[in-house]
Amino acid sequence: MYETHTFEDPLVLDPAIRARWTFLETSSAAAVLRAVCPYEWYEITNVLANFSLVPNQWLEVVVTRWSLRLLSPNDNNNPHTPTRPSAA
Repeated sequence: MYETHTFEDPLVLDPAIRARWTFLETSSAAAVLRAVCPYEWYEITNVLANFSLVPNQWLEVVVTRWSLRLLSPNDNNNPHTPTRPSAA
């Protein structure tokens, strides 16, 4: 396995996409995908051009005395919600 950089070619991957993401490529994968599977390559690049991850919109960290849990803000019925230990 050797590292390649065909994704740096503007004909292979739009510079605007390269500016948004960091890539590590082997075996000229970007150029091969573009040549062999153009429709799938279009779909991949479309996702890379439009996707953004904004964790503070969907992730909440809740720290209690008993545990640390990660919840979706809309997940009120999380089965993994810790319960308070019963008093013995």
